[in-house]
Amino acid sequence: MTNEAAVGVLLRLAGLCIVVKTLSTTFRFLDTLAHWPAHQLLGFGGIQLFWLLLGAGLLFAPLAIARLLLPAATREQQPTQWDLEDLQRVLFATLGLYFLVIGLSNTTGWLGFMSLSATAQGSDVSFASISWGNFGPMILQIVAGLWLLLGSKGLHEILRRIRTAGTR
Repeated sequence: MTNEAAVGVLLRLAGLCIVVKTLSTTFRFLDTLAHWPAHQLLGFGGIQLFWLLLGAGLLFAPLAIARLLLPAATREQQPTQWDLEDLQRVLFATLGLYFLVIGLSNTTGWLGFMSLSATAQGSDVSFASISWGNFGPMILQIVAGLWLLLGSKGLHEILRRIRTAGTR
């Protein structure tokens, strides 16, 4: 499997996660959508359409995106075997991508819902009345996702030091 194909598989998995999360969020609100004003439906539909298009792009065109992400010199490289270090880096980055996608999806959904609810006629929903405890897990997911995705090399170094502690 080439590096391009390996990254393509991971992108396709990320796209699948995005599509499933978006559809589950949409289905969760289906019973209440009939009561929403048109501008709220339009805003909710726009947010959901954005996430569906992003997920579909990753799901159906992962190799094109992988070509954009990888340097040309490493695209067609045939990794003969994945050593533990490479596998850890890939898995940390994949887990980070998962947390980041879920966190951003939840955050945009909640922010959209709050802003649309606050503009509804007769609504007493405001940003101050919403429990900020709902945003704690979302912010944690985004921070953990960025740390795992962008810092996978550093995490690998921490694991290497733990494994080799006292042997030098």
